Amino acid sequence: MSVYQIGKGLPKYIGLSTDTKPTAADPQNLQYPEVGSTYLEGDTGKLFVTYDRTNWGVKDSGNEYGSWVDATITIATDDDLTAAVDLGADYDTLIVYIPTLTSAELTLYVSETLAGTYYAVGNSVTVAAGTGGFIDVWILGGARYIKIGTSAAQGANRTFRVRGIRS
Repeated sequence: MSVYQIGKGLPKYIGLSTDTKPTAADPQNLQYPEVGSTYLEGDTGKLFVTYDRTNWGVKDSGNEYGSWVDATITIATDDDLTAAVDLGADYDTLIVYIPTLTSAELTLYVSETLAGTYYAVGNSVTVAAGTGGFIDVWILGGARYIKIGTSAAQGANRTFRVRGIRS
């Protein structure tokens, strides 16, 4: 991935943890960083700030990111619902990588316990056949245990990648 600049004014950047962060000496064809510029590592969720236009330190963003975990529909078990997933902690928001799917509406389900009763949360998300490979953000509402359901049977196993965010 490359480093991208977001917006105008005080420069804000996004890239991967393996990308070189821009500096005053090497802005990488982007606007020069200013004191207070930020850099978000998209793969780790860490937010950095520069205090001298060259060096970057981790900034306490107030957000806590969970680890990426798989939520898989295994068609031999259930062709339209993932197995239960433990996010490891209660989170407010869920980042969801949506794989290529059979046309369907997606619904997020939550429970108080891993083996408990799961209830639908909010509105469904419609995904057309053959589309996928994109990320969406869903309101989770402080839950830890989730399942993702589809309104149509899937023709093959499907693996969603999910990550919680607590703000």
